[in-house]
Amino acid sequence: PPVDDDRLPSALSSAFKDLEILKELKAEGRTDEARKAYSALLRTWQMLRGSAESHRDRAIAARVEAFRDDLEAAWPGALETVAEARPFTVSAGGKLADGDDLAAARELATLRRFLDRLELAGRPERDTVSGWVQHLEPLLADASVRRELQAKKLELTGITISEVETTEIADVGIEILRQRLGAELPVRFIRSDSHCVLNGKTLKTGQLLAPEGVRVEHIGPNGVRVGWKGQTRELPLGGK
Repeated sequence: PPVDDDRLPSALSSAFKDLEILKELKAEGRTDEARKAYSALLRTWQMLRGSAESHRDRAIAARVEAFRDDLEAAWPGALETVAEARPFTVSAGGKLADGDDLAAARELATLRRFLDRLELAGRPERDTVSGWVQHLEPLLADASVRRELQAKKLELTGITISEVETTEIADVGIEILRQRLGAELPVRFIRSDSHCVLNGKTLKTGQLLAPEGVRVEHIGPNGVRVGWKGQTRELPLGGK
C-alpha cells in the first residue's frame, strides 16, 4: 500500500537503516540472508517510489531514487538478473541457427519476461535485456516466415525461356540556338518473355500465385525463385 505524505520521510529513513543491515549481512558472508534483505528492500523501494511521485516535497523523490542506487551498490541484483537472462539470449540464437524457430520463440518469450522483473525497474541494466529482445525479434520473425514459406505446397512443372524483340524510336536530337538538330533513330530492345507453370498456373516474373500469395521473382532454365514477405525459396524444375 502507498505511504501517506506525512509518513513518507520516516519510512524512507527506516529503509536507509535497513539498507545498512543488508550491508552488514553481505560483509559477514551471510549471502542468502543478504539476498532476501535485498528483495524486501526492493519491494519497499517500489512502494516508496509510488508514493513519492505525488509527494509535495519533490526532494523526497530524489532521495527515493538515491536509495535505489545505494541498494544496487550494496547488492547487485540488477546485474544478477541480467546474468540470469543471458543464457536465454544465447539459447534463442542457437535455436534460430539450428532452424528451430518454435523453440527460439519460447526462449524469447522467457527473455521478455525479464523486462518486467522488479530488479530491472528504473535501472540502466534493463536496456541490456531490452537490446537482446530487440535484436532477436526480427530474426525470429524472418525465421518464422522462412518456415512458413518452406511449408507451402509449390510444384514447378514447366519453364519456358524466351525473349521478345521490339523496336522503338529514340529521339537523339539536340537543340542548338533554338534549332533542332539530329534525328529519331530506331532502337532494338530485347525483353525476357519467360513463363513458368507453378501449381498448374502459368506465370511471368513479378506475377503473384494465388491463393498461396508467393510472387515469382526470377525464372531460370532449371528453376524459379519465389518470394513471400521478404523471404525467398528456390524451386527446381519438377520439384516441390
